[in-house]
Amino acid sequence: MSAMSSPDGAPIAAALHYITLATLQRARPDAPVIDLLCGQPPDLIGGYHWPHEWAWEPEATAADNLRKARLLLDVELAEPGQVLQTGCYPDQTQIAEWCKHNFRNDLPLQTLQLVEEVGEIARCIVKRHQQIRGSYEEWTTKLRQELGDAFISLANTAELSGFDLMVAAVLRWDEISRRDFRANPQGHGLPETDVA
Repeated sequence: MSAMSSPDGAPIAAALHYITLATLQRARPDAPVIDLLCGQPPDLIGGYHWPHEWAWEPEATAADNLRKARLLLDVELAEPGQVLQTGCYPDQTQIAEWCKHNFRNDLPLQTLQLVEEVGEIARCIVKRHQQIRGSYEEWTTKLRQELGDAFISLANTAELSGFDLMVAAVLRWDEISRRDFRANPQGHGLPETDVA
């Protein structure tokens, strides 16, 4: 049984338990938090009790348990009832290791793979807009898959290039988020040296 789902497949209930665990970890860092949950705790959030027969894998830190709870809720909202095998957001290093195991994993080929994935995203959007070769809902499901593929390919490209994708995104977002093109549509353009 997956640790990410209760016996009756209630990921929202599972997420509430992980949130409770994270809250207890933050509020009582020296307490045996897992014992509190696995024993006979008072009602948890929403009146739930942690089922004794439920195989579960709590994380070591409150932040990790909140991440796990968010993942459960994200998946439930996107695909109700979906049970995840890995139970975590993908790690860039794990993605690169999988790519290396399955493919000739060098940067030039990976770049072409990334371009291919972006093309697949465009295809989904075009076909969904044209409403051909599938329904709007079917192309939406396919689009979500292709966006996931593109993220995986992008993470592998970053790993092969020697930097962390999320750090790059954080640094770039810190700069870009301060731009206001409505207030200054001509700002943030080409550098002076690039203008002919």
